[in-house]
Amino acid sequence: RVGDILKYLDHQSLPQVDSHTYDVTGL
Repeated sequence: RVGDILKYLDHQSLPQVDSHTYDVTGL
């Protein structure tokens, strides 16, 4: 999901986005 990653990169200071992206990327 590139869109989710881009959203994370654009708002990487937001914990909820951070957690969501980690779940998507598997980090």
